Formats: sequence, C-alpha cells, structure tokens
Amino acid sequence: MELLIKAAALGVVSALVGLAIKKTNPEISLLLAMAASAVVLTLALTMLSELRETLRLVMDFTSLQRTLVMPVLKCVAVGIVARLCADLCKDAGQSGVASAVELCGAGAALCVSLPLVHTLLQMLGGLL
Repeated sequence: MELLIKAAALGVVSALVGLAIKKTNPEISLLLAMAASAVVLTLALTMLSELRETLRLVMDFTSLQRTLVMPVLKCVAVGIVARLCADLCKDAGQSGVASAVELCGAGAALCVSLPLVHTLLQMLGGLL
C-alpha cells in the first residue's frame, strides 16, 4: 500500500509539472513522463519478490504446473509494457506508433501464451 501511495504521488506531481511545462517545452514534458514512468515501474518491480513467493506457495498447494502459470504472468507483463509504451507514444503525439505498439503487444501476448495452448491441446488429446 505504501508503494502505491508513493507511485500515485509521483504520478500526480509529474503530471502537474508536465502540464505546466508542456506549452513551452513539450520535449522536456515527454522526458519527464518517461522518467516518472521508469521510477514507478521500478517501484512496482520491488513487489515482484512477494508475488513470486505467493505464486510458489499456490503452486505447491494446488500442484499447478509451472507451464500453466508462467504464460499467464508473461501475458500480464506484456500487456503492462505495451500499454505503458503506447500511452507514452500517445503523449508524444504519435498515435500511429502507439497503435503499432499495441498491435505488437497483442502479438507478443499470443506468442507467449502458445505453451499454454499446447498444454491444453495435449490434455484434450489425452481425454480423447
């Protein structure tokens, strides 16, 4: 919760400062948004150790295979990165590039989920 408050405060402050300087220096405003995004992502990465430990416990208790859990987590990560990059591109006024990033993110999510689809097909083949 403490990290969320820090990230939210940093986001609001950087957004307000960015709005104040956008009219005179739009390039610096974009750099400010990118720097704030990097710091917020760094804060979010500190929570990954807790998430990893919880997932390890869940997999131990439920006997879920790693091949079933990892593609889901990778898809979430791909979605977060693609969304963040697309939003930065939109802030820079490059909506075409933002659309391309979103499309690439969708393709990457599909590629990352292929092992899960493969496992599902194997399970269905075993039932037939």
